[in-house]
Amino acid sequence: MNITETILTTVLITLILPVVFSLFWFFKLRSEKDISSDEVIRTRPPKILSGFFLGFGLIVLLGGIGMIVYSCITDSKNTTFGTVVMMSVFVALFSAIGFFAYAYYRFNYVVADTNGILVYRLFRKKRYYTYSKIGSFQDTTNLGMLGGLKGYDKNNSQIFAIEAVHIGVSAVAERLREKGISEIFKR
Repeated sequence: MNITETILTTVLITLILPVVFSLFWFFKLRSEKDISSDEVIRTRPPKILSGFFLGFGLIVLLGGIGMIVYSCITDSKNTTFGTVVMMSVFVALFSAIGFFAYAYYRFNYVVADTNGILVYRLFRKKRYYTYSKIGSFQDTTNLGMLGGLKGYDKNNSQIFAIEAVHIGVSAVAERLREKGISEIFKR
């Protein structure tokens, strides 16, 4: 790779990543307009983000399997064993990353009703916290995809966290404000 290709690749990455993240954020904001604060609020990731991670995992898995099969079929001298093993490791690693990211965003969410918040976490037991058990919260959703919403108990121990990319986070924060729970602005 020469210097021109390196510069071109760097420029493309620095232009594409913000556009992709802005697209995720746009669809999140568009979907949040339909949420009413009078009902039960369930946070969820935008469908485009779930589709991105699931699609990434599937494309890598199926494309990798296709490349491995093609490599095995076209090799008449049986010299591809090392290549097949190396490709298999990369396919397994990157498809696992895509599938785990999908599962992480899809199955980590909260449900806020009129009495409390039910927290679902991947590989953990679901927990219910009444508003009287929640001592404070920190709302950093104004930071965009880097922010989120964190809830703390009376001993200032974190009891739940929601990423800002989830749809419904601002409605949960508003519900916490309505219930009179104190907001922490810096931690």
